[in-house]
Amino acid sequence: MSIHKLIFRLDFEPNFQVIDSPGRILQLLHEAGGGKDWPELGETREKRTITGKIFDREGGWLASITIDPVAISGYMESISGLSLEKIEDSTPISRLFRITNKIRQEFSINIFKRTGLRMFLFETEEETNLVKSACQKGFYRLYEQDLLSVLQENLGSSTDCGMAFDGINDEEMQYHIKWGPYRESELRQHLKEFHSIYKNCSSDPFPPDENIILTIDIDLFETDHSISESISLAKWCRPMIERTLKLRKELFEIIKTKTE
Repeated sequence: MSIHKLIFRLDFEPNFQVIDSPGRILQLLHEAGGGKDWPELGETREKRTITGKIFDREGGWLASITIDPVAISGYMESISGLSLEKIEDSTPISRLFRITNKIRQEFSINIFKRTGLRMFLFETEEETNLVKSACQKGFYRLYEQDLLSVLQENLGSSTDCGMAFDGINDEEMQYHIKWGPYRESELRQHLKEFHSIYKNCSSDPFPPDENIILTIDIDLFETDHSISESISLAKWCRPMIERTLKLRKELFEIIKTKTE
Protein backbone atom coordinates (compact mmCIF):
# COMPACT_ATOMS: atom_id res chain seq x y z
CA MET A 1 0.00 0.00 0.00
CA SER A 2 1.43 3.36 -1.05
CA ILE A 3 0.52 6.65 0.58
CA HIS A 4 0.67 9.56 -1.84
CA LYS A 5 -0.70 12.38 0.28
CA LEU A 6 -0.84 12.92 4.03
CA ILE A 7 -2.34 15.80 5.98
CA PHE A 8 -2.35 16.23 9.74
CA ARG A 9 -3.74 19.07 11.80
CA LEU A 10 -3.67 19.82 15.53
CA ASP A 11 -6.19 22.47 16.65
CA PHE A 12 -5.94 24.09 20.08
CA GLU A 13 -7.13 27.13 22.02
CA PRO A 14 -5.34 30.40 21.14
CA ASN A 15 -1.75 30.17 22.37
CA PHE A 16 -0.43 33.64 23.17
CA GLN A 17 3.16 32.45 23.43
CA VAL A 18 2.95 31.44 19.78
CA ILE A 19 1.52 34.87 18.93
CA ASP A 20 4.43 36.59 20.67
CA SER A 21 7.19 34.32 19.34
CA PRO A 22 7.35 34.32 15.52
CA GLY A 23 11.11 34.83 15.67
CA ARG A 24 11.61 31.78 17.87
CA ILE A 25 9.43 29.62 15.59
CA LEU A 26 11.39 30.74 12.53
CA GLN A 27 14.61 29.94 14.40
CA LEU A 28 13.41 26.40 15.19
CA LEU A 29 12.46 25.87 11.55
CA HIS A 30 15.76 27.32 10.33
CA GLU A 31 17.83 25.13 12.66
CA ALA A 32 15.88 21.91 12.01
CA GLY A 33 18.03 19.23 10.40
CA GLY A 34 21.09 21.45 10.47
CA GLY A 35 19.29 24.04 8.38
CA LYS A 36 18.36 21.53 5.66
CA ASP A 37 14.86 20.44 6.68
CA TRP A 38 12.99 23.61 5.69
CA PRO A 39 14.95 25.66 3.14
CA GLU A 40 11.95 27.84 2.26
CA LEU A 41 10.52 29.84 5.18
CA GLY A 42 7.73 32.37 5.21
CA GLU A 43 5.65 34.55 7.51
CA THR A 44 2.21 36.08 7.05
CA ARG A 45 2.05 38.82 9.66
CA GLU A 46 -1.63 39.63 9.20
CA LYS A 47 -2.60 36.06 10.10
CA ARG A 48 0.43 35.51 12.35
CA THR A 49 1.31 32.39 10.37
CA ILE A 50 4.76 30.82 9.97
CA THR A 51 5.42 28.30 7.18
CA GLY A 52 8.21 26.00 6.14
CA LYS A 53 8.32 24.29 2.75
CA ILE A 54 10.51 21.92 0.77
CA PHE A 55 10.25 20.45 -2.73
CA ASP A 56 12.49 17.48 -3.51
CA ARG A 57 12.24 17.01 -7.26
CA GLU A 58 14.68 14.09 -7.34
CA GLY A 59 12.86 12.29 -4.54
CA GLY A 60 9.49 13.14 -6.02
CA TRP A 61 7.91 14.69 -2.94
CA LEU A 62 7.03 17.99 -1.30
CA ALA A 63 6.13 18.91 2.26
CA SER A 64 4.99 21.97 4.19
CA ILE A 65 4.44 22.86 7.83
CA THR A 66 2.22 25.72 9.03
CA ILE A 67 2.16 27.12 12.57
CA ASP A 68 -0.31 29.72 13.78
CA PRO A 69 -1.75 30.68 17.21
CA VAL A 70 -4.54 28.08 17.02
CA ALA A 71 -3.16 25.17 14.96
CA ILE A 72 -0.20 23.24 13.63
CA SER A 73 -0.71 21.52 10.30
CA GLY A 74 1.49 19.43 8.04
CA TYR A 75 1.12 18.44 4.40
CA MET A 76 2.98 15.94 2.21
CA GLU A 77 2.63 14.77 -1.38
CA SER A 78 4.67 12.01 -3.04
CA ILE A 79 4.31 11.09 -6.69
CA SER A 80 5.88 7.63 -6.32
CA GLY A 81 4.26 6.91 -2.98
CA LEU A 82 5.69 6.07 0.44
CA SER A 83 5.31 2.83 2.37
CA LEU A 84 2.47 3.16 4.86
CA GLU A 85 3.96 0.48 7.12
CA LYS A 86 7.03 2.65 7.83
CA ILE A 87 5.62 6.08 7.02
CA GLU A 88 7.10 7.70 10.15
CA ASP A 89 10.62 6.82 8.95
CA SER A 90 10.25 8.45 5.53
CA THR A 91 12.17 11.68 4.98
CA PRO A 92 9.22 14.08 4.49
CA ILE A 93 7.09 12.69 7.34
CA SER A 94 9.99 12.46 9.81
CA ARG A 95 10.78 16.13 9.10
CA LEU A 96 7.16 17.15 9.63
CA PHE A 97 6.82 15.16 12.84
CA ARG A 98 10.20 16.29 14.21
CA ILE A 99 9.47 20.02 13.93
CA THR A 100 5.92 19.57 15.23
CA ASN A 101 7.26 17.81 18.33
CA LYS A 102 9.72 20.68 18.88
CA ILE A 103 6.97 23.31 18.57
CA ARG A 104 4.68 21.42 20.94
CA GLN A 105 7.44 21.11 23.54
CA GLU A 106 8.59 24.71 23.14
CA PHE A 107 5.12 26.14 23.77
CA SER A 108 3.64 23.38 26.01
CA ILE A 109 0.85 22.51 23.59
CA ASN A 110 -0.87 19.35 24.83
CA ILE A 111 -4.63 20.06 25.02
CA PHE A 112 -6.45 19.95 21.70
CA LYS A 113 -9.85 20.87 20.34
CA ARG A 114 -9.31 18.51 17.41
CA THR A 115 -6.53 16.31 16.06
CA GLY A 116 -6.76 14.66 12.68
CA LEU A 117 -4.81 12.54 10.22
CA ARG A 118 -5.90 12.24 6.59
CA MET A 119 -4.27 9.84 4.14
CA PHE A 120 -4.65 9.29 0.40
CA LEU A 121 -3.65 5.76 -0.60
CA PHE A 122 -3.23 4.29 -4.06
CA GLU A 123 -3.31 0.53 -4.64
CA THR A 124 -1.38 -0.96 -7.56
CA GLU A 125 -1.60 -4.22 -9.45
CA GLU A 126 1.72 -5.43 -8.01
CA GLU A 127 0.67 -4.80 -4.42
CA THR A 128 -2.67 -6.59 -4.72
CA ASN A 129 -2.01 -9.24 -7.38
CA LEU A 130 -5.17 -7.96 -9.08
CA VAL A 131 -5.41 -6.38 -12.50
CA LYS A 132 -7.52 -3.25 -12.75
CA SER A 133 -10.42 -4.96 -14.54
CA ALA A 134 -10.63 -7.71 -11.90
CA CYS A 135 -10.54 -5.19 -9.05
CA GLN A 136 -13.30 -3.16 -10.66
CA LYS A 137 -15.37 -6.30 -11.23
CA GLY A 138 -15.01 -7.33 -7.59
CA PHE A 139 -15.82 -3.83 -6.38
CA TYR A 140 -19.01 -3.63 -8.45
CA ARG A 141 -20.17 -6.90 -6.92
CA LEU A 142 -20.23 -5.21 -3.52
CA TYR A 143 -23.30 -3.33 -4.72
CA GLU A 144 -26.81 -4.70 -4.96
CA GLN A 145 -27.54 -5.75 -8.53
CA ASP A 146 -30.90 -3.94 -8.40
CA LEU A 147 -29.11 -0.64 -7.77
CA LEU A 148 -26.78 -1.15 -10.72
CA SER A 149 -29.72 -2.13 -12.94
CA VAL A 150 -31.62 1.06 -12.11
CA LEU A 151 -28.52 3.12 -12.80
CA GLN A 152 -27.90 1.43 -16.12
CA GLU A 153 -31.52 1.69 -17.26
CA ASN A 154 -31.74 5.41 -16.54
CA LEU A 155 -28.24 6.73 -17.22
CA GLY A 156 -26.31 3.93 -18.91
CA SER A 157 -23.46 1.70 -17.77
CA SER A 158 -21.16 3.26 -15.19
CA THR A 159 -17.42 3.42 -15.80
CA ASP A 160 -16.32 3.99 -12.22
CA CYS A 161 -17.77 3.82 -8.72
CA GLY A 162 -16.95 4.52 -5.11
CA MET A 163 -18.24 4.41 -1.55
CA ALA A 164 -18.21 6.86 1.35
CA PHE A 165 -18.76 6.22 5.05
CA ASP A 166 -18.79 8.35 8.20
CA GLY A 167 -18.68 6.98 11.72
CA ILE A 168 -17.21 6.87 15.22
CA ASN A 169 -15.71 3.99 17.18
CA ASP A 170 -15.83 3.02 20.86
CA GLU A 171 -12.72 5.09 21.57
CA GLU A 172 -14.38 8.27 20.24
CA MET A 173 -12.22 8.33 17.12
CA GLN A 174 -14.29 9.58 14.19
CA TYR A 175 -13.73 8.69 10.57
CA HIS A 176 -14.65 9.62 7.03
CA ILE A 177 -13.57 7.25 4.28
CA LYS A 178 -14.01 7.27 0.51
CA TRP A 179 -12.74 4.45 -1.71
CA GLY A 180 -13.25 2.96 -5.12
CA PRO A 181 -11.64 2.01 -8.46
CA TYR A 182 -9.15 4.43 -9.90
CA ARG A 183 -9.72 7.10 -12.52
CA GLU A 184 -6.55 8.44 -14.12
CA SER A 185 -7.75 12.03 -13.75
CA GLU A 186 -7.75 11.58 -9.97
CA LEU A 187 -3.95 11.52 -9.82
CA ARG A 188 -3.68 15.23 -10.59
CA GLN A 189 -6.62 15.94 -8.29
CA HIS A 190 -4.90 14.23 -5.35
CA LEU A 191 -1.48 15.71 -6.12
CA LYS A 192 -2.44 19.31 -6.88
CA GLU A 193 0.55 20.98 -5.24
CA PHE A 194 3.09 18.62 -6.76
CA HIS A 195 1.59 18.96 -10.22
CA SER A 196 1.67 22.75 -9.98
CA ILE A 197 5.35 22.84 -9.00
CA TYR A 198 6.36 20.02 -11.35
CA LYS A 199 5.02 21.69 -14.47
CA ASN A 200 6.93 24.88 -13.65
CA CYS A 201 10.31 23.13 -13.41
CA SER A 202 10.04 20.33 -15.96
CA SER A 203 9.14 20.04 -19.62
CA ASP A 204 8.30 16.35 -19.14
CA PRO A 205 4.62 15.40 -18.86
CA PHE A 206 3.31 14.82 -15.35
CA PRO A 207 3.67 11.03 -15.03
CA PRO A 208 0.36 9.22 -14.52
CA ASP A 209 0.37 5.76 -13.00
CA GLU A 210 -1.82 3.53 -15.12
CA ASN A 211 -1.07 0.68 -12.75
CA ILE A 212 -3.17 2.16 -9.93
CA ILE A 213 -6.39 0.21 -9.50
CA LEU A 214 -8.01 1.68 -6.39
CA THR A 215 -7.85 4.81 -4.23
CA ILE A 216 -8.59 5.17 -0.52
CA ASP A 217 -9.14 8.57 1.12
CA ILE A 218 -9.33 8.09 4.89
CA ASP A 219 -9.73 10.87 7.45
CA LEU A 220 -9.38 9.94 11.15
CA PHE A 221 -9.85 12.49 13.92
CA GLU A 222 -10.57 13.05 17.61
CA THR A 223 -11.96 16.05 19.48
CA ASP A 224 -11.45 17.59 22.92
CA HIS A 225 -8.59 15.52 24.27
CA SER A 226 -4.99 15.82 25.41
CA ILE A 227 -1.69 14.38 24.19
CA SER A 228 1.22 14.40 26.61
CA GLU A 229 4.26 16.35 25.42
CA SER A 230 6.28 13.16 25.98
CA ILE A 231 4.24 11.37 23.28
CA SER A 232 5.72 12.02 19.86
CA LEU A 233 3.57 12.59 16.80
CA ALA A 234 4.82 9.27 15.40
CA LYS A 235 3.54 7.44 18.47
CA TRP A 236 0.25 9.35 18.36
CA CYS A 237 -0.48 8.37 14.76
CA ARG A 238 0.69 4.74 14.97
CA PRO A 239 -2.71 3.32 16.13
CA MET A 240 -4.38 5.07 13.18
CA ILE A 241 -1.79 3.63 10.79
CA GLU A 242 -2.38 0.14 12.21
CA ARG A 243 -6.14 0.48 11.81
CA THR A 244 -5.69 1.59 8.21
CA LEU A 245 -3.39 -1.33 7.42
CA LYS A 246 -5.89 -3.79 8.91
CA LEU A 247 -8.76 -2.15 7.01
CA ARG A 248 -6.84 -2.37 3.74
CA LYS A 249 -6.01 -6.06 4.26
CA GLU A 250 -9.59 -7.06 5.04
CA LEU A 251 -11.01 -4.88 2.27
CA PHE A 252 -8.96 -6.64 -0.38
CA GLU A 253 -9.79 -10.04 1.03
CA ILE A 254 -13.45 -9.23 0.37
CA ILE A 255 -12.80 -7.82 -3.10
CA LYS A 256 -10.78 -10.88 -4.09
CA THR A 257 -13.64 -13.20 -3.10
CA LYS A 258 -15.94 -11.18 -5.36
CA THR A 259 -13.65 -11.64 -8.37
CA GLU A 260 -13.88 -15.43 -8.25
